[in-house]
Amino acid sequence: MSRLLDKIFHGYKPAVLPRINNSRPVEVQVGLGIIAVVELTWRDQLLHWEPSDYGNITHVILSQNAIWKPDITLVNSLQQNIYVGGDEVLLRLNYNGVISWQPAFYAGFTCEVDVTKYPMDVNICRIRLGAWMHDESSVHLEPMGQPTVLEPGIKNGQFHIEVVTPINTVAHYDGELYRFLYFGIKLHRRASYVFLSMLLPMFVIGLLNIVSFIIPADNEGKVDLSLNILLSTTVFIGVCHDDLPDRSDKISSIAVYVISLFVLSFLGVLGNTIVLLVHQHEESKQSRDAWSPTSTSTSNHTHDPGEDDTSDPFKQWNNLIPYAEKAPQTRDTPSDQSEATSATPVIAVISASKAARLNLVFLVFSTFGLMACSGGVLLQMLT
Repeated sequence: MSRLLDKIFHGYKPAVLPRINNSRPVEVQVGLGIIAVVELTWRDQLLHWEPSDYGNITHVILSQNAIWKPDITLVNSLQQNIYVGGDEVLLRLNYNGVISWQPAFYAGFTCEVDVTKYPMDVNICRIRLGAWMHDESSVHLEPMGQPTVLEPGIKNGQFHIEVVTPINTVAHYDGELYRFLYFGIKLHRRASYVFLSMLLPMFVIGLLNIVSFIIPADNEGKVDLSLNILLSTTVFIGVCHDDLPDRSDKISSIAVYVISLFVLSFLGVLGNTIVLLVHQHEESKQSRDAWSPTSTSTSNHTHDPGEDDTSDPFKQWNNLIPYAEKAPQTRDTPSDQSEATSATPVIAVISASKAARLNLVFLVFSTFGLMACSGGVLLQMLT
């Protein structure tokens, strides 16, 4: 082994490109493994031997600093100067000069995503690798036969990961031509958690807004229920704020859905308040209409001059009883008695029907609003 290393590294300099013909670039095949394992293969034309001359040794394991290696870097990294490889990384040199290098690195990179269909969005993130200083005439990068490999047993709970075909591109910098490889992974977001923890509770809160209009118009608890629904919606939005994508250029459909339900909850409070006010107004009007015949009949009623009304307290209270409920002291005809007795119920039915019709209008509006918002969001996510 020592004699072999002395022979192949005699006069060898790692800074010199490993090629005999300077007109041809060094071809480097690049592969990518998830998580962040890069595999590079190239042929060093200056390092080769006959295995039969050195005890049938077909390969040796060397330090990466002992030979020339391409200066591959992660171009779209969040950090600066993320070069592939490290001092502890070893490589394999075969007898024919083919070198296999598998350095591992962990780094964050930028990725442009579209969250319009969140949480059912599908995005492709690409890792851009390239030789930092060597142009196309020195180093030619090309993807391997199976360029991207997913490690078995590694499963992401938030995304379903697929491999896409890499893209080989070139770019001009300072008059030179540089080659870059884009390794892509397709991310399908798993939406079950978001549906169970966010969309389903918001839909149930929207159903409670409909229930508030099912309560009769004369029940003051309508307003209390709608206020509690509005408060619950506000608290729920605050809790889910961190889970919503905070982007203004591409607003997610789920954010629009949450804000729409908040507006519907506010309109529910406003609608229940209006229904209750209309009911109270009609109820007070009904009371005034019930008292007006009593005052007329009391002014037209004749009394005996010798009769002292103040001596009989029951007669004083009798004058204050509504006309429709007063005991028949006068000899009215049966038709007049029935008409006076039925006057108050008829007014009550008419007054209640106005508030009930208004309550029905708000019920239909809230139901249509919830179904339209929910259906629109699902349609946008699925298309």
